[in-house]
Amino acid sequence: MDKNAEHIEFTDASARKEWGSYCESGMPELIAHYTLVQALFAFTESGMAEKLSSESGAAKKALFDDVDAMMGAGLVRYLGARGVLIEDGDTVRLTPRGHKLVADLSMAQLGFYRQAYGPVFEQMTSLLKGKLRYGKEVQRDGEALGRHCAVAFHYFGTGVALEALASLGANTVLDLGCGGGQFLIDACQRNPKLRGIGLDISAEAIEFAKKLVAKAGLSDRITLVVGDAFRPESWPAETQEAEAIFSVGTMHENFRDGESAVVALLDKYAARISTGKLKGIILGEPELVVNEHDADFFLAHVFTLQGMPRPRAEWLKVFPKTQLECRRVFSAPDTGPSFAFYELRKRT
Repeated sequence: MDKNAEHIEFTDASARKEWGSYCESGMPELIAHYTLVQALFAFTESGMAEKLSSESGAAKKALFDDVDAMMGAGLVRYLGARGVLIEDGDTVRLTPRGHKLVADLSMAQLGFYRQAYGPVFEQMTSLLKGKLRYGKEVQRDGEALGRHCAVAFHYFGTGVALEALASLGANTVLDLGCGGGQFLIDACQRNPKLRGIGLDISAEAIEFAKKLVAKAGLSDRITLVVGDAFRPESWPAETQEAEAIFSVGTMHENFRDGESAVVALLDKYAARISTGKLKGIILGEPELVVNEHDADFFLAHVFTLQGMPRPRAEWLKVFPKTQLECRRVFSAPDTGPSFAFYELRKRT
């Protein structure tokens, strides 16, 4: 009887209309993207992705060694349905898309939003209603922010940044807000004549940076100190050796206190050019335009009460109000998020 059970289709015009409206809204795609994000992080953080790094893939048994086998098998099946993996008998391989999704740069960009700004996005309603305050009960994850930004900058920023620094003819660079020190490591590895000084307000970041610098064998060329990038009058004596100041992605935060705050800080930097070995400043800043491409980046700044990044034309209106003159603007189109690097020298 079961094999021959009568099949009755019920036609419900109202339900079909609602379901069609739901599908047209794009919500199914949003849900799919949301769950894929969670799955990719589980896949990478559990170590499963690393086991599939080679083109030949890995045996399922090895893949599930360190995870719950039933859940691991389910995750593999899901990622297969989403075009990330291919199951071939007892072997699992990443698809070409899968390799690109779990690549360092892709996961760093994703981690910027999920890990660094995730604690903020999860509390948007409470922040919006004033029940919680950013900087008090809610904070972005600074460690994750520095880690993911360092990976991203390694791929799309180091080359153009070094080109800008070369324009100053500087052999010793002070990196403000150096985080884990990855830029200085990359820079010194590419230029054997370069020496670096990293300054960060976080003692934990400096300790972490020291380990990375030692691992890279660059402790004799990179000095790391604790200090506040926005209080140059308090910088340790080691910073006096710098021939160039390098600052990326931090200056715009001061716009929260008005343009005059940015002008005043740039003038403090300018004053050091007259008293030390400093030749100039390379200021790297993201260029934010509120459109579909930059909307996520914009939202992160809204809910963290930061000053907004500005497009190039707006920065070029700020510099004439300072004691610094912008000589050149460096950029590398189509290599990552839009950044401009401004070569600033003391106005004469």
